[in-house]
Amino acid sequence: MTNSLFKTARSRFLILAFIIALISPDLSAQKDLRIGLHATPLVSWFKTDNNLMTNHGSMPGFNFGISLSRYFDKNYAFKLGLEMENAGGKLAYANDSEFEFSNKETTYKETVLANNAVTYNIQYVALPIGLQLQTVQIGYITLFANLGIDPKVVAGAKASIPAQNIGKQTALSELKVFNLGYFIKAGIEYGIGGETSAVFSLGYKNNFLDVTRDISDLNQIKDKITQNILSLQLGINF
Repeated sequence: MTNSLFKTARSRFLILAFIIALISPDLSAQKDLRIGLHATPLVSWFKTDNNLMTNHGSMPGFNFGISLSRYFDKNYAFKLGLEMENAGGKLAYANDSEFEFSNKETTYKETVLANNAVTYNIQYVALPIGLQLQTVQIGYITLFANLGIDPKVVAGAKASIPAQNIGKQTALSELKVFNLGYFIKAGIEYGIGGETSAVFSLGYKNNFLDVTRDISDLNQIKDKITQNILSLQLGINF
């Protein structure tokens, strides 16, 4: 059931990406619309509300995607994006606990020994929606800030337990399919000719919802795990 939900959500987002790609040339011809492409190195980590679990460090990741900006005033725009995001984190449990892995054939359990970190590598498909505020152009430079919400679904997930020599195993059943968070970015656009500009920004994301499932059959700890992401966005608008 869980794998079916993941596949359905992923398919819908990929269809949306295809539609955006088809209509992008027409949209870019409209003066109040701009299209952006970006590639974003990031660092992510987990935070927990249960003292029996601890964050065990951050992880590097990557995000790339496309955005559409619709200006309703010279200095304000609504923004809609479509992103593929690779992020993760590391969690350690104060007590021995059970963890559920899966593959094409079966689902199986592993005992995670106390204080051994579980490393998560998660792939998300995200649809960030927000507002952009920007200054007038000063020379070649425009300053801006973006803020909004970040709905996303899990498209894939691997987990490792290095201390127990367990490499990357599929761990979709340990994660919730949908999440929602907020984001804020600040940066500059640098005009490079015509309507085209290079974009550089710093960003922060945080989830409202729990990233992981608490599987009752495995007597897992009840908790809320949120993910934090710091990013450096490099892109181009046209």
